[in-house]
Amino acid sequence: HTLGLRVKDGLGKMMEGRNSTMRIGLGKLGRAVKAVAKTAADKCAGAGSSANVLMSLGEKLEGFGKDKAYIQYRKLESLKVGGFDLHKPLNAFIGAWKRTPATGKDVGESLGKLFKALTGDGKETKTAEL
Repeated sequence: HTLGLRVKDGLGKMMEGRNSTMRIGLGKLGRAVKAVAKTAADKCAGAGSSANVLMSLGEKLEGFGKDKAYIQYRKLESLKVGGFDLHKPLNAFIGAWKRTPATGKDVGESLGKLFKALTGDGKETKTAEL
């Protein structure tokens, strides 16, 4: 329930189409995923390392949402967050989330791909340092 509300709120901000609201929405999505991953890690012993990785990635996205220098956004064209190209994975997640009826499998897979895009070397530079 809480995940749904937080994601809905975050996506609502993103859909406003401004740099500032995209940043806020991404931060909200990061917080939501971090909270779910923490709950999974705390309540399910089998989720341990996977949940911790997802929690870390959620925290990473949340952190990028705190400083506008990490966000390079052009409405309907591109989205780079901390050097990671999230435009297509985010659009796929939004599409899966808004689909009627939304299926848990599609939403979960697209959310996983979105956060997987945050792994590796995204060259986490602030735009002000470029």
